[in-house]
Amino acid sequence: MSAVADPAPPFVLHDPKHINPEEDHPRRAALTSVPDLRFEYGFLKSVRPYFRLSKGKERETATPGDVLEIQWKDVAWVTTRDQVLSPLAQGALWCVIAFFTLAVALIHVGLLRATG
Repeated sequence: MSAVADPAPPFVLHDPKHINPEEDHPRRAALTSVPDLRFEYGFLKSVRPYFRLSKGKERETATPGDVLEIQWKDVAWVTTRDQVLSPLAQGALWCVIAFFTLAVALIHVGLLRATG
């Protein structure tokens, strides 16, 4: 047997679009950063409207003579809503969902009979 070189190249470029793939498929824009979802920032943002700094003159920074006015009733409501009522409602909802999901699963497995 004689070893004859194959005249065809090992790779044939059939379509010119593969020459510069960057032109056909430009890079996507950089992804934005993940937002900060910690509780403190959301709480401070919801409480901020109830704080007011009374200044004698228009200036950027506070001085010892400025008065900070706080609407305590509204701050107490936001704190109660965010720290007590919201977690209580979420826990109750999860409890109800877990109860019915468990009941449906037990009926499906056959450990609990559906009465009707």
